[in-house]
Amino acid sequence: MARTGYDERDLVDYTIKILKADAALHYRFEPGVELAYAYRVAGFDNVYQRSNRFRLQDYLLQQHALTLTMPVVQARAYATLENTGKSYNLRSMGENLDRSFQPDAVWNNEYAMAWNAAVGAGQTVAQAHASARLAADAGRLQPGTPAFNQRLGELQDINNWDQGAALRVKAKLLHAEAQVNLAEAWRRKGGKQPANIDLLAGADHRTYVVVPDGNYFINPAPGQDPLQDDLIYSKTGGFVQAGGRFLAEKLRLTATLRVDKNDYFDVKLNPRFTAVFLPTQQQNFRLSYQSGYRFPSLFEGFSNVNSGQVKRIGGLRVMSDGVFENSYLRTGIDAFNTAVTAAINANTSAQTAAQKRQQAIADNQGRLVKNPYTYLKPEYIRSLEVGYKAGLLPQGRLLVDVDFYYNAYRDFIAQVEAYVPVTATGEPLTTADLNTVATTLNARAGQARYRLWTNSQSRVTNYGSSAGVRYEVGRGYLLGVNTTYTRLRRTQNGDGLEDGFNTPRWAYNLSVANENIVGNVGFGLHYRHQNRYFSQTFLVVGTVPAFGTLDAQLSYHIPAAQVRLKLGASNVLNNYYVSYLGGPSVGGLYYLTVAYGL
Repeated sequence: MARTGYDERDLVDYTIKILKADAALHYRFEPGVELAYAYRVAGFDNVYQRSNRFRLQDYLLQQHALTLTMPVVQARAYATLENTGKSYNLRSMGENLDRSFQPDAVWNNEYAMAWNAAVGAGQTVAQAHASARLAADAGRLQPGTPAFNQRLGELQDINNWDQGAALRVKAKLLHAEAQVNLAEAWRRKGGKQPANIDLLAGADHRTYVVVPDGNYFINPAPGQDPLQDDLIYSKTGGFVQAGGRFLAEKLRLTATLRVDKNDYFDVKLNPRFTAVFLPTQQQNFRLSYQSGYRFPSLFEGFSNVNSGQVKRIGGLRVMSDGVFENSYLRTGIDAFNTAVTAAINANTSAQTAAQKRQQAIADNQGRLVKNPYTYLKPEYIRSLEVGYKAGLLPQGRLLVDVDFYYNAYRDFIAQVEAYVPVTATGEPLTTADLNTVATTLNARAGQARYRLWTNSQSRVTNYGSSAGVRYEVGRGYLLGVNTTYTRLRRTQNGDGLEDGFNTPRWAYNLSVANENIVGNVGFGLHYRHQNRYFSQTFLVVGTVPAFGTLDAQLSYHIPAAQVRLKLGASNVLNNYYVSYLGGPSVGGLYYLTVAYGL
């Protein structure tokens, strides 16, 4: 029986605070040669949702960036620093508030005793459950009381989700890149390279540095202290690109070869080809083909998250060594245990309860499915895209843009939930006997539950299209409409893999605007709609309802004062909707802006 939980609103302040600032210093050595430094900082408090929901509090994000711009060389380097401040995990907060009152085992024992007493007194099942819960919850911390608030503050500072709720992540992202225009450099040295040929080369490097917090990340490398030594994850790459303009510059061809090396994988080559044909100045056809590898992200590779009943771990071998080989798919375990329960209930023989259970386990153990997935590999994609854009009618008053893409994946990165059978002491079960494994997995205590990042063994394709039309009616009126369609297909279903492709198939937008109807007054209306879609995340699974919203804006320009006023609203009709499951309902946002030009 699950313990009595707390409402989220009792654990968190939903106030949103955002503060952003930036400053930049530019120095121009000579025309075309400039060095720039930029600093950006943001602090915010809000609620963030991923596998759990978090209160981000005193969260600080900073970035330092240097950019060098020259006719031949362009270089950029930046460092992004992240500090989660006094943020905390809402799920762990609720669980450990309960445990502060009574440990789980004590609560369960008191519940069981109260249940037995209630049933013995002749109460119905529903009445007995209510009585048992009331008895077991006696003395529980109540929201709003001084004791509750004091304990909430204490748990917010305990950086162990088995005991507290603190989210204490400190991380740095270090990135540097440079690009050289080889064709321009050759021309500047007096070379006779054709003017219609372009040649570029570049390189980049990225390193993540994470201070292990013990809840989200640890350092798994051999010889490293999991909680003391920083976790470092890097990638280095480079490219060469050749392009040319032919047929009086009506045809533009480009070929690119990119090479990348990740700390945990071999060198990967990624070619790309593009072609653009302009039969007239008002229209163009475009075509591109590319193949490439996507290395696992920091979270996909190294996550170490205790999400309550299930632990989510990264798919690299250093994080999940032995789990893939010894686990069984949750989908098969659920089907097995459901069948076992049904078989026990249907067994009317004279067998004992233990004999009925063993018989049901033996008859249904074939439903268990050994985990067929393995450690993470880079995701490989081949992509084809075609498009057409044209300005039609006199002065291009009708603008049309159509695009279609098709992606084919190999080793598509997704998640699978799999459980390892364990002994009473929590050690992985060593026997290969299926009956022993089945008996162990039939009880919750015999399951070490994991959610793993891995690669799909199915053929995965993603395709879609977008189309947009903008029409200048006359007298400053603009009409616009665009629509998008996107779809993910897999050759297998029910294989236990969660692809997390949470995207509506259809979405469209309609707009009408005029910046100057009369007397420097303008307006704009924008309607957007998306179809309902099935969403699959660790936090919640279900259907996101379709919704449509209307945005509106009025503007007034005062030329003499260089002032522009804007009065508007997003979702002006205040029709509440959700854009993702588990998130807030979104209503209207109304605003007034004043812009002054110098």
